[in-house]
Amino acid sequence: MRNPMRAGVVWCFVAGCGGGLSYYKPAPEPAGPTTDDTVQGQGGNNGGGNNNNGGGNNGGTTEPAFVPVLDALTPNFGSDAGGRVVELTGTFDADTEVFVDGEPAEISDFQRDRLEIVVPPGSVTGWVDVEVVSGTESATLAGAFQYFADGTGLSGTIGSLWYQTSQGNYWADPQPEPAAGGWFAYIEPSPWERYKDYANALGDCEFDFSDYVSVTAYDPGAARATFTGANVVVLPDATAEIGPGWFAANLVPGVDVSPGDEFDLDPIAGDRNWPEFDRPAAVKVPSAFRITSPNLDGNTLPNLNRTLQLQWAGTGGDYVLIYLDRLNASGDPDGVVTCAVPDTGSFTVPGNTWPNWYNGGTLYVQLGRVSVQANSLEHNNSLNQIAGTYWTVGAGRTN
Repeated sequence: MRNPMRAGVVWCFVAGCGGGLSYYKPAPEPAGPTTDDTVQGQGGNNGGGNNNNGGGNNGGTTEPAFVPVLDALTPNFGSDAGGRVVELTGTFDADTEVFVDGEPAEISDFQRDRLEIVVPPGSVTGWVDVEVVSGTESATLAGAFQYFADGTGLSGTIGSLWYQTSQGNYWADPQPEPAAGGWFAYIEPSPWERYKDYANALGDCEFDFSDYVSVTAYDPGAARATFTGANVVVLPDATAEIGPGWFAANLVPGVDVSPGDEFDLDPIAGDRNWPEFDRPAAVKVPSAFRITSPNLDGNTLPNLNRTLQLQWAGTGGDYVLIYLDRLNASGDPDGVVTCAVPDTGSFTVPGNTWPNWYNGGTLYVQLGRVSVQANSLEHNNSLNQIAGTYWTVGAGRTN
């Protein structure tokens, strides 16, 4: 189907720099009254005697200003809507404040060597500075946190992982073997869902549909995506190929994908502009089912009417996709009807969806039960919409 990112601060304890702190013995009290109000210090004022070192006449010391240290933050990415909980490591005191791109961040947990903060909303996307401040001292990590455009309620992935089998014994030898395939890309927040490649809304059918939802892919800087489950499936990243009307399927060996399999999406190790994060339970292929009416399981092609009443076994998918591919009597492609319908076990394709009808053509009937996990993606709160799909396909004669 269509296929459409530190600098440390050097510091030391004052006691360990320049040989340590000096402590001076204060001058003794004079034996009696003097003719002026000056306390005579040991060594007087010749070159800054001991009375003038470390705090004046009482001989004390001045505590040096605390200098905060910021080493790293984890994770270093999130939605520009804010709210991401991030851990900072370094050296902090009770007066330490944190700023992300100049905006104050709430400190939700404080320890001397670790802070937990809630990232504020961002005014830009991309990399921004993170600063810790204590009094007049500060430490900054430049370009340390990456904001992504918030995708709450929208899709953040595009793709499908599918398994397909056939019905009937009328196929040319050899009988079609089960096949599996898939395609995938991360996208900027979009209202795309898999069924919108078939119809504008659930319950609709379209002839030669082309009103696709526009998507823009992120380029993670990697050539492939890896899905791990009972087996490992590696799909080429579709970023370079994705675009309106792009249909493709990267075949994978049928043994690697089976009905009922669930896969995690592993972190994509791309360039610096794409964060490495996983998405457990990213996609699940539905269990096997069959078309029960019309009867597509015989040894000869059944007759199929313009108004096509379909029934299938079971329910429980998020929706069902219908793909009717017609060939004329000469075997040439002659139009496709696609539908996206609720998984209720039956649906009637309206006859008027076809602009014309005739006898003697061939109609391939494909039904796909779709399961969508719709779980959140941590870089921008968008939804994972990879469609796990079980396809079953049969054929008949137009009548």
